[in-house]
Amino acid sequence: ALLFALSAAPDFGDSTRVIAHLGSGGISLPDRDYYLQQDAKMQDARRGYMSHLSRMSRLAGGPAATARQDALTVLLMETVLARATLSRVDQRDPQKLFHKMDLRRLQALSPHFDWARYFQAMGLPAQRVVNVTEPAFVKAVEVVVASRTLDELKVYLRWHLLHAAAPALGGDFERENFGFFEKTLRGIPEPPPAWRRCVTLTDTLLGDALGQEFVRRTFGPEQKQRTEHITRQIEQAMGDEIRALDWMSPATKKKALEKLATVVNKVGYPDRWRDYSALKVSRQSFLAN
Repeated sequence: ALLFALSAAPDFGDSTRVIAHLGSGGISLPDRDYYLQQDAKMQDARRGYMSHLSRMSRLAGGPAATARQDALTVLLMETVLARATLSRVDQRDPQKLFHKMDLRRLQALSPHFDWARYFQAMGLPAQRVVNVTEPAFVKAVEVVVASRTLDELKVYLRWHLLHAAAPALGGDFERENFGFFEKTLRGIPEPPPAWRRCVTLTDTLLGDALGQEFVRRTFGPEQKQRTEHITRQIEQAMGDEIRALDWMSPATKKKALEKLATVVNKVGYPDRWRDYSALKVSRQSFLAN
């Protein structure tokens, strides 16, 4: 994510509604420790990252004379963000990730970032409340935005665009990206074959289209109807058992039956498939697809 991560999720204090969650992001290495720890392994990783940043910049047509300085700019900006990011242990504690606030309070955390304009541009102009999972991180975003020049911010944004696109650019971009992030950092010796990547991407990006063909071959309408019938029988038996219980009060039985009635059965495949008719797929550009 660029500088931070924005997502939609249930309100931790009211599970009946979904609100915006503003969280940490903006770093490229796997974890904050890669930026902050001083052991030999992490120092080697940072040196390798600097070299990778420089090589990717040159592959994208950037001037060799400024490649290393641009790499240092990215590393320093990401280090500020990493320092303000909660550790993985702290991120497991929901109490540390629940700081609901209105836009006025959010704006006060980061005065140089126009949050109302950002939400407007994202098509979310009506946001009245946001869960800021890590307020200290938003303050770090303020430091980055306020202390860096426009050219430095462009270097950072250009890198993150290139990093996100690299796996789909092929050739030297793909090899360089895999060589550092997969081989060096994760120890994966070789990239998966092209057919496996294509199958995985198809499942990820066109899941309903692939799913329709899968169920046509393996789980047709008759099997679904039979399974749904069995499911209804199970629910009926559960309801009869609740009604027959002698240790449960009438009020508790009523609540239990209401809860049973809220169960949503998802059997095999959806009744309404996602419509891909507006999607245009072209052989001209893998990245554009």
